[in-house]
Amino acid sequence: MKIFLFRKQKLSYFIVVLGLAFWTFFLIIKEFSSAHLYFRYGKSYRNSNANKNQSATQTEMTLQPRNVRSSNKTTTLGEFLPETASGFTTMDDFLKEPVLNSEFQINNCLSGKNRQAGKNISWSMIIFIKSATDNRIRRDWIRKAWGSIGYLDGATFQTVFVIGQADATTQALLDEEYSRYRDILQVDASDAYLDVGLKTLSGMRWTLDKLPHQYFYSSGDDDMMIDLVKLKEAVDKNIAKVSEKKWPEFPIICTYKTKLFGRPIREKKHKNYISRQDYRRMLWPKYCLGGFYTTSVRVIRQLWEASLNSKRINTDDVFITGILREKIGMPAAMVVPGIRHTCQHMGGFNADKFNELWSNLSKKLKKRNICFNP
Repeated sequence: MKIFLFRKQKLSYFIVVLGLAFWTFFLIIKEFSSAHLYFRYGKSYRNSNANKNQSATQTEMTLQPRNVRSSNKTTTLGEFLPETASGFTTMDDFLKEPVLNSEFQINNCLSGKNRQAGKNISWSMIIFIKSATDNRIRRDWIRKAWGSIGYLDGATFQTVFVIGQADATTQALLDEEYSRYRDILQVDASDAYLDVGLKTLSGMRWTLDKLPHQYFYSSGDDDMMIDLVKLKEAVDKNIAKVSEKKWPEFPIICTYKTKLFGRPIREKKHKNYISRQDYRRMLWPKYCLGGFYTTSVRVIRQLWEASLNSKRINTDDVFITGILREKIGMPAAMVVPGIRHTCQHMGGFNADKFNELWSNLSKKLKKRNICFNP
């Protein structure tokens, strides 16, 4: 009897291992197929996906009345944004929009030989920081630290804070803050945690309206300390890698952390609960944690188009850099790690820790060709 039970147990283990092996093989074949199409056909393959997304959007999107919007409801972005003839949606729901720095402002703050160097800008980046309406202290610290840098060794940066709706008292404070800094993108949507994905998607849409596709794009949280020297090195490194590996697009850089084999949370009481109806697979695709990630505006356009007929989930990092990334055909190989210690997560906000981190980073900047935002 014991021998029989032992053999039965071994058979069960064998079946489980065999099942996992088949599942892994299926994922590898699926990823290889996607990568092959993406690399071989490049733009035509991406356009075919975009056309399918657009035609589906035109037949499926409906406009929801504003009073039925709920932070607990999972919807497509198109369900509450009016459609345009081009297949995109208009973002008339912006309460405040940032003012972009000009090259004249950058050159004007450089002096002597540095001014000549400032005329040769290799690339530009916009950085969207998701922030709660009442996180003024965090925003001010960022403005005084890494967010104050507008030019660094041939690259320009501009930091924009994305926030949602506020009550009357907080809105008055936001109005004063905006009049002083002009670096806020305020969206006419809930500021609740479950709607953080709407902030991210709103920043993406605003970018597509205002910036050329040559720009780079980053998205992050307001409790991150960013080393812009390392961020620039990571971008330059991956620009070279695009040519080396013959990638059709710039990759998605997980500047903070890469997540592989993440599992959806099925506990209903958890803030990141995902039902099997919303996502049936056992594992998430490879994605970047939302603390900070970087890509190009060209890729952001593709991700935005894919979002228009996709069911939104609460975890915006998985949704954008995982699910939508797969949907446009970008393989997991193009989700790449950043340079170590480019981002440091403060896990909330601590003034002493922030000061210490910025003091160490600012020492590196003294030897750099740098310009601060006006």
